[in-house]
Amino acid sequence: LHLVGYVTDIAGNMSPSKVTDVTLDRVAPPAPQSAVITSPDAPSGYINAAIAAAVPVIVTFGTGSSTDEVVFVTLADGTHIHATSPIAVQPSASVTISANAAVLTDGTITLKTTVRDAVGNETETIFASIQKDTVSPAAAVSVVIAADVTHPVNAISSQTESSNGVVITWPASVEAGATYAARLSDGVTTVTYVSGGTPVAGGQSTPNVDASSLSDGNLSHVVTVTDLAGNTGTTTATVTKNTVVPTVLIVPLLVIRFLMMAGNWGQHAFVD
Repeated sequence: LHLVGYVTDIAGNMSPSKVTDVTLDRVAPPAPQSAVITSPDAPSGYINAAIAAAVPVIVTFGTGSSTDEVVFVTLADGTHIHATSPIAVQPSASVTISANAAVLTDGTITLKTTVRDAVGNETETIFASIQKDTVSPAAAVSVVIAADVTHPVNAISSQTESSNGVVITWPASVEAGATYAARLSDGVTTVTYVSGGTPVAGGQSTPNVDASSLSDGNLSHVVTVTDLAGNTGTTTATVTKNTVVPTVLIVPLLVIRFLMMAGNWGQHAFVD
């Protein structure tokens, strides 16, 4: 196109014209092939507390894209909007854009990309509706190693180390779809004796744990509840393991009588 400009005064005199060539471009740039949130810290389709402040959005472009274009990501909850700063498009490749969803309300979030070319044409594409959930699920009320005739609560003896009854007490407010894992650790070795278990709302779970591979001493007992979004709630307890069998000292009856006659009975212990 040719852009022609001139000036006319009150008397009708006209200045020499000035001609400038311009390009008319009303073609929108191509949209990305995909835009997905991918993180090892959150299940697919969710934004949880672990990634809310820095949501990794992977945007992939096709061969028709150009390095003269830029792209930015918008996250919206219906009331609030967060838009990232634009970055250069990478044809036939992907870019990772970090978006801040912490300012958005929990619930349904819309993921949109905007590609803008060098002259300002834009292409907006809505790629997904995802769920934001940053609330930790209700944790277990308590977790204990049950007492028996050989040991008190939260203790493990040589007689029971290979099979210890556990009592996990749950609140009434168990989140639907949540699962739990239970672990016992000596700091070096960890035994996961429940994985993917289902909490019992207002009830108890009673699994068994084999602690024979763990060292004597204080053990860390942990129950972790994970909701569908990957948020966690944790309950911990300390367990004492002692598998040292006491030594019984057998004293002949004649020696006992002698000590009793000598008045020294109370000064001697016969069980170690």
